[in-house]
Amino acid sequence: MVEKQRASAGAYALLIYLPCRDSIEVGRLGLIEFPSGYYLYVGSALGGLKARIARHLRPHKPLRWHIDYLAAVAPIVEVWWQAGADKLECQWAALVRGAPGTGTWVPRFGCSDCRCPSHLVHFPSRPSAAILGAGPISTLKLISDQRSAVSGQWSAVSGQR
Repeated sequence: MVEKQRASAGAYALLIYLPCRDSIEVGRLGLIEFPSGYYLYVGSALGGLKARIARHLRPHKPLRWHIDYLAAVAPIVEVWWQAGADKLECQWAALVRGAPGTGTWVPRFGCSDCRCPSHLVHFPSRPSAAILGAGPISTLKLISDQRSAVSGQWSAVSGQR
């Protein structure tokens, strides 16, 4: 049972696009001003990577985590992930915060269980999965123009960097 859990574990990054500046109430963090552009959120799913990503992609869900509040108003356009038992989330967050072209980051966003300053970073232009460093990063590209407004289903193309 332990091996099965480890096999499904991993780290992921959600690339989100916010077309216009917006003020969003984010749980206990309160009202936050989000400039337009791309946002990269990093997380880990040590007990089920596939299920965690599927939850993030569901259009209607309870607002439980900080990222749920942003994803409720801005579409996730791409998901990057790496399977494995290592908890890469904080390492990835540091790489993302220090990447060239980085905009602002939201203090304490998505990191209430660690000491990182933030797990959400703004980019004025679209970043590449290469900012996550070495390792096999898988990609799920979500084709927003094929999203059904009624069902909320996404068409996807997957690949590997």
